[in-house]
Amino acid sequence: MKRLVLLICLALCVSLFVGGTARGDSAAPVEKGSRVFFGHYEQDNDASNGPEPVEWLVLDRKDDGSLLLISVYGLDAMPFITPLDKVVWEKCTLRKWLNQDFFSAAFTEEEKKTVQENLTDNSDKQGNEKFKKLTQSDTKDRVFILSYTEASEYLTEKDDLACFPTEYAKAQGAFVNESNGKCVWWLRSPGSYLNWATRVNHYGVLGTVQADSADVCVRPVLWVSGPDAVSVSPE
Repeated sequence: MKRLVLLICLALCVSLFVGGTARGDSAAPVEKGSRVFFGHYEQDNDASNGPEPVEWLVLDRKDDGSLLLISVYGLDAMPFITPLDKVVWEKCTLRKWLNQDFFSAAFTEEEKKTVQENLTDNSDKQGNEKFKKLTQSDTKDRVFILSYTEASEYLTEKDDLACFPTEYAKAQGAFVNESNGKCVWWLRSPGSYLNWATRVNHYGVLGTVQADSADVCVRPVLWVSGPDAVSVSPE
């Protein structure tokens, strides 16, 4: 009887320990600042070997376990809006691409079920007060990009702000700085002119660029349901 009780207690302890960890490595809890893998997207620019696992940085974790993720690398390069127009997240072509093309290509049907629909705040407080103000509606997105304010709050280290593009993004025309090999990537807030958007440059400095620039990278952002949805190692 004592042995049976001991075995039950051990099983309960293991169950509790594993419950808060990611699939793929039961010894590694997933918290803010962790790096995890979720979904697949072409990255090495060699389509013959299939898409590679996407690596993400955990920006936040809610009490219910849901995780806010941003891709570690610039995964693709494209304009914010084309043809050139005012920077309105709700209407931009990048938002449509993220929620349709990227979402469809990067995740399996099971993975899609774990991506939460997010109410994206597009109010003035999300932008730099020195830049242009445009009346914008909040949007519902499964995939989005950070605002100027969110980038400033979540990515406090220059190493997290300044990122490398993938080989695929380079092939799509991404700008690459010769000195450090890093890229420029989009933020969703308006910039210094009505048709300019905010961006992070290759040194991790926030600024603005014309919204139809095709050499700026994309770092998708999304909420997933919890640590069980992601892996701490590529699969």
